[in-house]
Amino acid sequence: MAHALILVSASPGERRTALLVDGTAVEAWVERPARPDGVGDLHRGRVAAVAPAMAGAFVALAGGETGFLPERETGEARRPIAEAVNEGMALALRVTRAAQGGKGPRVTARLTAAERAAIAAAPGTGPALVARGPAAALRLAAAHP
Repeated sequence: MAHALILVSASPGERRTALLVDGTAVEAWVERPARPDGVGDLHRGRVAAVAPAMAGAFVALAGGETGFLPERETGEARRPIAEAVNEGMALALRVTRAAQGGKGPRVTARLTAAERAAIAAAPGTGPALVARGPAAALRLAAAHP
């Protein structure tokens, strides 16, 4: 059985988190609380464009950001992206990967009932950041109890 260890080091303005499995670094995160990476954030988004050639859709998120929703992340049943979503459709979403390399964040519509309820209860109808996601240490602890 593998032995997992989560290490956290904090200094003013920065928090570094690492996951070691059997002494080998498997994941590492550098977080700046003043500029969160958005992983785990819950959003109400709106489909801006369906991209069948890319097997996904671009979604407008709060703050003018554009996320990418892969076809496999649209729901429980696997369907072509053009059948799963359409332009202008509002969606409950969670960020699964931070924006990087000039690309927007990756999102999923596969949510828990509690996440869906939180987004549905948010006021308004346009794109909105409903809740910030947990810090890297908490995400790792949930994945590696």
